[in-house]
Amino acid sequence: MCSYDHAIYKCPQFLSLTVQDRWSHAKSKGICFVCLRQGHRVNECKLTKRCNVNGCEKKHHSLLHRESDKPGISNCCGYTKSLISQVCLGMIPVRLKSRKAEIVGYALLDNGSDVTLIKSNCLRFLGLNEDQASVVVETVGVNRTMRVTSAPFEVYSSDRSEHVTIEGALIVASIPGHKPTKSAMNNLVKWPHLSDVTIDSLDSEEVLLLIGCDVPEAHWVFDQRLGGRKNPYAVKTLLGWTVFGPASYSEYRKRVVNHTSKVQSLENQIRELYDVEFSDAYSSDKSLSVDDKVAIKIVEGGTRFDNGHFVVSIPWKKNPNMKVDNYEVETVDYKV
Repeated sequence: MCSYDHAIYKCPQFLSLTVQDRWSHAKSKGICFVCLRQGHRVNECKLTKRCNVNGCEKKHHSLLHRESDKPGISNCCGYTKSLISQVCLGMIPVRLKSRKAEIVGYALLDNGSDVTLIKSNCLRFLGLNEDQASVVVETVGVNRTMRVTSAPFEVYSSDRSEHVTIEGALIVASIPGHKPTKSAMNNLVKWPHLSDVTIDSLDSEEVLLLIGCDVPEAHWVFDQRLGGRKNPYAVKTLLGWTVFGPASYSEYRKRVVNHTSKVQSLENQIRELYDVEFSDAYSSDKSLSVDDKVAIKIVEGGTRFDNGHFVVSIPWKKNPNMKVDNYEVETVDYKV
């Protein structure tokens, strides 16, 4: 690529290119994508080494690794959007109270979590201090240092009749969740089994707290209202009534899920297979072997126009410039 005599994977100019430009340069020069040498194709390369960048198992050089080649990464507490029914997630209007302040918002009861989470802006409003702690986050599978509340605080029902004490909670920037629209909440009372249930509602949709199973009393069930299959149902807890299940149908609402992962279609997997084994087949520039290049050079350099005829050198002859001392052969050459 430059004037110095070294392998292309050691060339400063090549290394300064973007990954996409490296691919383009390799294709244009007929360079093997596996070993970054000329003279053969990917499927002819004797090097069996894989990329191995971030666990990539594709058959290309590590300098040609693209971010899109890395394995799919899971997301926790993600959002998806679709034409789906609004779903009640067990949200309850509560009052969070400390020695310094009180704030009103929603708490999300999550019996699939073994920790309680609180939003950082809520923590600052309550005037609570924080500590550092090393926590193993199972959904990620690594040790992470996270902030936790250093003092307990109280969570009251909206009418202040009952409360639970949160001894400690992990501090997060946000808690995914939303309450159904007002019209959807009004539709809940139309269900016969929910007609006598009083469901409190707030103007704000913000979820301030996620209460896990480390606060078991918050999940106690004192009463419940069940309908048929696929119907919403109500549960009376220490902090009040809450509803689980579909509320009504709406267009393009956010849907909160506990875990999402990247899923590749069969078509994309097959395409990637061909990208690995036949990467150079997609190039518009033909990759030539050493013999091909020599033959083309002989033809281009030895073709001439003589007595109204084109004379072309024999490409694969060891020395096309050597003439055989034979009158008959010479006569045939000129007739051609």
